[in-house]
Amino acid sequence: MLSAAVVLTLGLVSCDDHDMYIENEIVGSWSCIYEDATVFEEEVYDFDPSGHWAYRYIYENIYGENIYEVDAGTYSISYGQVILKSKFSKETYTLGVSIYNNRMILRSGEYYAEFLRYR
Repeated sequence: MLSAAVVLTLGLVSCDDHDMYIENEIVGSWSCIYEDATVFEEEVYDFDPSGHWAYRYIYENIYGENIYEVDAGTYSISYGQVILKSKFSKETYTLGVSIYNNRMILRSGEYYAEFLRYR
């Protein structure tokens, strides 16, 4: 019984440490770009230390189709996930997040994107 309590306690501390690591490392600007001969696509996330985020998405193709989307709000980190609360749509988005050096991976369901820190 005692060993189970020790393992549970260590697991909770480790999760808190991991969340604190993500909270510190997520601050900055992150970009994911896809480009080929017909399409240019870019997603950008900005996270500031006060818990605010901004997002922009740009899509352009050779047929003249252009899409530009923006969103922003507040964020928090919990159990290895970033929780984004939009001030525009009032929606809440939960994404798994992993950060290694200057790379951030976001995932949710079938969505998977790798971002590079540029600031």
